[in-house]
Amino acid sequence: MLDMTVAQINCLLAIRELYHEGPVASKEIAVQLRVSRPSVHRLLDALIRKELVCKEPYGAVHLTAKGQATADKMQALCEALTARLRAALCLSEQSAEAAALAMMSSLGEDDLTACAQKTALQAAV
Repeated sequence: MLDMTVAQINCLLAIRELYHEGPVASKEIAVQLRVSRPSVHRLLDALIRKELVCKEPYGAVHLTAKGQATADKMQALCEALTARLRAALCLSEQSAEAAALAMMSSLGEDDLTACAQKTALQAAV
């Protein structure tokens, strides 16, 4: 995974969720995230630099192949971590997801990979 802020992860996951119907407008992302369009543009610029999304001149945002793969991994990890945090700490869904995203943002790739593997193994048992 990549070094990303919680806001960047949220943006990437929002694009992933909205993308199933094709290119996404930055306006749709702003509505989904409940942030301003200038905030979305700053987030998109960061995701473009990381080669996770590309943006057409008049606003259509596309996930790159790398972006789709990263978003899919992050979504799966977020769901697994959220479930584990809810069960272990009796957190609400919203609190557990916020904690999962914070963990994903602050842990290194090796730790995230190990965490994902352990969570997957424990879920299979």
